[in-house]
Amino acid sequence: MTRKKPPTGAFSAADLTDRFPWETRDCAVVSLRTACGISYEEAHALLKANGREDRQATFGKTLSAALGIRYQSRSRGQRPTAAQFIREKPQGRFIVFLTDHYFALVDGVHVDADPSLYRPRARLWGYWEIPSGGLCGAPAFETERC
Repeated sequence: MTRKKPPTGAFSAADLTDRFPWETRDCAVVSLRTACGISYEEAHALLKANGREDRQATFGKTLSAALGIRYQSRSRGQRPTAAQFIREKPQGRFIVFLTDHYFALVDGVHVDADPSLYRPRARLWGYWEIPSGGLCGAPAFETERC
């Protein structure tokens, strides 16, 4: 299946220079790293401390616990596509959940590990909005971000 190429300016590849080479299924780690502006190692450790297992998918409740903020779900009849959500939220930092995938949305730009993961027609299940003042609910961020 050929995936649609993202429109110019709407997609940016995540910085993966510090990604663990043995890690797989880590889109939540990459999204957390990007949306919060922390290192891959910090994001990986934070998710692992909240129940994520290496080389395994991350559950939404694990991400909520790591962030210390609540997931904003979209009900079935009100689930926008990824492209619609990006247009709705031109400012701010978000971790967005699609079926079987997370991506970061930073000031209207979809940031992901690989352009082939861009699915503009995929429906959102929900998102986490990262507060501009930092993540005071997450212990790992208290001294640095608050």
